[in-house]
Amino acid sequence: MSKKNKVRKIANKTKTSKKRFKELFKGIPIPTYSWQKIDDDLILFDYNDAAEKITKGMIKNYVGTKASEMYKNRPEILEELFRCANDRVSIFREMKYDYMSTGEERFLSVMYGFIPPDLVIVHTEDITVKKEILERLKKSEKELKALTLELKQRIDISEEKYKAIFENTGTATIIVEEDTTISLINEQFEELFGYSREEVEWKKSWTEFIVEEDLGRMEKLHYFRRKDPKSALRKYEFRATDKKGDIRDIFIVLDLIPGTKQSVASLLDITERKKTEEKLTDSEAKYRYLFNNAQVGLYWSRISDGKFLECNDTFAKLFGYDTREEFLENYNAIEHYIDPNARSELIEEIRDNKEVKNYEINVTRRDGTPIWLNISTRISEKENRFEGAAIDITKRKKIEQKLKESEENYRYLFENSPISLWEEDASELKKYIETLKNSGIKDFRVYFDKNPEEVKKCVSMVKIINVNQKTLELYKANKKEDFFVGLDKVFTEESLDTFKEQIINFAGGKTRFESESINSKFNGVKLYILLVCEIVAGFKEDWSKVLISIIDISERKKAEEKLQLERDNFLNILNSMEDGVYIVDQNYDIEYVNPILTKEFGQFEGTKCFKYFEGQNEPCPRCKNKEVLQGKTVRGEWFSFKTQKTYDVIDTPIKNLDGSISKLGIFRDISESKKAEQVLKESEEKYREAYNRAEFYKDLFAHDINNILQSILSGIQISQLIVDNPEKRDNLKENAAIIKEQVIRGAKLVSNVQKLSKLEETGKILEKIEILNVLKNTISFVEKSCNDKKLAIRVDSLGEKLIIKANALLEDVFENLLINAIRHNTNLITEITVRISRERNVGKDFLKMEFMDNGIGVGDSMKEKIFQRGNNKDKGVYGMGLGLSLVRGIIESYNGKVWVEDRVKGDRSKGSNFVLVIPEVD
Repeated sequence: MSKKNKVRKIANKTKTSKKRFKELFKGIPIPTYSWQKIDDDLILFDYNDAAEKITKGMIKNYVGTKASEMYKNRPEILEELFRCANDRVSIFREMKYDYMSTGEERFLSVMYGFIPPDLVIVHTEDITVKKEILERLKKSEKELKALTLELKQRIDISEEKYKAIFENTGTATIIVEEDTTISLINEQFEELFGYSREEVEWKKSWTEFIVEEDLGRMEKLHYFRRKDPKSALRKYEFRATDKKGDIRDIFIVLDLIPGTKQSVASLLDITERKKTEEKLTDSEAKYRYLFNNAQVGLYWSRISDGKFLECNDTFAKLFGYDTREEFLENYNAIEHYIDPNARSELIEEIRDNKEVKNYEINVTRRDGTPIWLNISTRISEKENRFEGAAIDITKRKKIEQKLKESEENYRYLFENSPISLWEEDASELKKYIETLKNSGIKDFRVYFDKNPEEVKKCVSMVKIINVNQKTLELYKANKKEDFFVGLDKVFTEESLDTFKEQIINFAGGKTRFESESINSKFNGVKLYILLVCEIVAGFKEDWSKVLISIIDISERKKAEEKLQLERDNFLNILNSMEDGVYIVDQNYDIEYVNPILTKEFGQFEGTKCFKYFEGQNEPCPRCKNKEVLQGKTVRGEWFSFKTQKTYDVIDTPIKNLDGSISKLGIFRDISESKKAEQVLKESEEKYREAYNRAEFYKDLFAHDINNILQSILSGIQISQLIVDNPEKRDNLKENAAIIKEQVIRGAKLVSNVQKLSKLEETGKILEKIEILNVLKNTISFVEKSCNDKKLAIRVDSLGEKLIIKANALLEDVFENLLINAIRHNTNLITEITVRISRERNVGKDFLKMEFMDNGIGVGDSMKEKIFQRGNNKDKGVYGMGLGLSLVRGIIESYNGKVWVEDRVKGDRSKGSNFVLVIPEVD
C-alpha cells in the first residue's frame, strides 16, 4: 500500500471514530456538557440530548458562553472547571444547583473529566429524588429503632414485674419443667426446704422432695395435668422432705403456664396445721393456739349480717387492727365491700358449691385503704356462719394491674406504629422442625435445596395472629381478616427463598432474622421490603409468638436499579476506550478490566491486582491504593515487564452503590514517547561530557601553562642578573637547568593532555604502576622546583613494592598535593610526611596514602568545596597544578577516593592531612 493510501485510510478511520464518538456523546443518558479551553477561559462548546431535555431546550442559548460569565456567582464551579482543565484531573462531587435555563433548584451529582488536548466533559446527574428517598429511609430506620427499643424496654419491664410477683407471692413458689426438673424457685422455697437456688434450679427433680408413699400419686397427677390440663387436680396436699430430712405436710396450688408444658406451684407448709388438727380433738386450748398463731388470716362470720364472730390476730392485722378483740368489735364485712354486689355473689357461689377456694375479693381496711384478699371459706348453715382463711394478695393484684396496663400500651403502640407489624404463631412449624431433627436431619439448607416443596409446606404451618393498620395500608388490604388465611396471600418466589433462610436461622437456634425480600400487595403489585423477624422473649421453646416488622424499600430499590443502569452505561463507555481501564476494590480484588487490558494481560476473574499486573503474591511497594481510597487522584508512570511497555497511569477514587470506594485506574501506553525522551537524554549527556572535557582542558592549560611560563620568566630574569654579576656566573648553569626542566614540564603537559584526550576517546586505559617510584620522582622534582623553600619531606611506607592500576596522571596528583601543602604553609620549615598503609574494605585490599603537613589547615566549611571545579583561586607558580578538583577526578577514575581532614583531629591550626585510598593489585 502506498504512503498516500495509508494516510487516506488513517484519515477515514479518524473521521469514522469522531462520528462514532459524537453519536456516543449525544446518546449518553446522563446530561453531559463539553467545555473547550480558549485562551484563559472555558467556552461552552457542546451538549448532548439528555442535557437539552433537562434544560427544556434552553441550553442551546448558552453555547459559546464563557464559564467566567456563566458562573461568576458560583466561584466553586469555576474553580473545579479550571482545575480539571489545567491539572488534567477527574473531579467528582455533589451540589445544590439552580438551572439558569429553567430556574429549577435540584441536587446534582457532577463529574468533571479532561479529554486532551483542551476539552472538559461535565456529566450531571439529578439525584434530588434519591436524596429525598435516603432522607425518608433514614427517618423510617430511626423511628423503627426507637419503636423497637421502646417495645424491648416494655417487655423487659413486664419480665421484671413477673419476677417481682414470683418473688413476692408470700408463699414458696416453684416452676417445674415437663421432665419434673425444677427450673426456678423463690426465696420462700429456700427458707421452707433449706436448699439454696444453686443447689436446686436445673439440678433437682421435683420428685426428689416427695416422700415415697406419695410419689406414685404425684407422678400421675404431674403427667395427667399435661395430658388433660382442664381436668387435672389443681390443689391438694402431700408430704415432702426438706434438706434436714424432716417430713413436712404441704398444701399445693398449681397449674400449667399458658402456652407451655411448665407448671407453676405455690407451696404452703401446713405441717404445723396438720399436727394441730390432729391434736384439736384432744384439746380446745391447742386448737385456739393454732388458730391464733396461723400464718394466714382465719375467721368466722355471720351469714345474716356480716358480723365477724371470731378471727385470729393475723386476720385482724390484715384490716389494720392491732388485736382481734378490737377488730371483732368494730369491723363489719357488709360495710367494707368496694362492690356492693360482691358479698351476695360470694354467698351464692358458696351456697352452690358448699365452699369456695382461692376466691378473690376487694374490700377496704379500717382507714378506707383498698385491699385484695384471697379467701377460702365454707358455709355452716346450721350455725349460720362462714368459716375460712384469707391471704393478702394486694401486692400481687397491683403487679397484675400494671402488667395489664403494659399489655394495653403495647397493643396501642402495635396498632399505631408507623411501620408494618405482624404477630405470628409458628408453634406448629417448630414441632415439625423438631420432628425433622429427630428423623436425623442436621443440615436444613441441604434438605430444603433437595426438597423445595418442603418450604411451601412449612409456609402453611405459620398462622398470622394479628397485623396493624400500617400493614393494611402497605399491602392494600381492606381488613385484617384478609391476612389470616395465611402467608400464601402475599408470598412470591423471592419470598419463599427468604422464608427458607428464616427457617434455617431459627432451626439453628437464632431468635432474630433480617433480610430484604419481595412480597406481593393484594392488588398484585410487587413490594420490596426490609424484613425483621424475632421470636419474642419467653417463646423460644415453642415459637408461638413471633413479631414481624416490615419497611417498604421499593423506592430505594428503584433508585438502586437506576444507578445500576447508569453504571452499566458507564462500563460500556469504558469498554470502548482506547486506553486501558480497570477497577479494583479495597481488598485488591479486580472488579473490572476493559478489553484493551485483557488483550495484553489476560482474564482477571478471581485475581488480585498485584498478581494480575505484576505477578506478585502481595501488594506492590509502589501501590497507591491507600491514597486513592482516601479520596486522592494519583498519577505516575509504570513499566510492565510482561508487556515491555511504559504506561502513564491515573488512579482515581469512584463511589459504589453501597457507599464503598473503589479505585479506577487508566493506563495510557507512552512507550514511544519514553524512547524519544531517552534518546534526547543520551544526547544531552554526550553534550555535557564534551562540554566538561573542554572545561577540563581549559583549566589544565590556563593553570599549568601559566605556572610553566612564569617559572621560565623568573629563570630568565635571574639569568640576566647573573650575567651582569660576574661573581655569580657559576650559578648560571644551575639556573639554566631549572629553565630546561620547566620547558620539559611544558612538553610533558602537552603529552599528558594528548594522553588524556586519547583516554577520553578510547576509554579509561590503566596499567600497573609502582607508586613509590612515582612518589620519589615527584618529591625530587618538587624539591628542585621549590629551592627557595626549606622543605622536610619524609615517606613512611610499609614496603617497597606497592602496585596500583593508574596512568601517567598519577605523578601530577602527587605533585599537586605536595605543592598545595608547600604553598599554604607560613612556617620557616615546611614539613610533609607521606604515610602509606593498607586497609581492607568490602573484601578488597586498598592502599591508603596520607599527605600530612604543618601548614595553615583547611576549615571545616571548605573541606568539601576545595575539591570542586573552579575553587582554587590562588594558582601560584609551582608545578603543573591540575587543581584539587582534577585530583579528585583522576583518583575516582582509579576507583579510589580522596578527602581532606585535620592532621590533629579537631585542631585545623596543626595542619592538614590529604588522604588517598586506591585499590591495590598484585
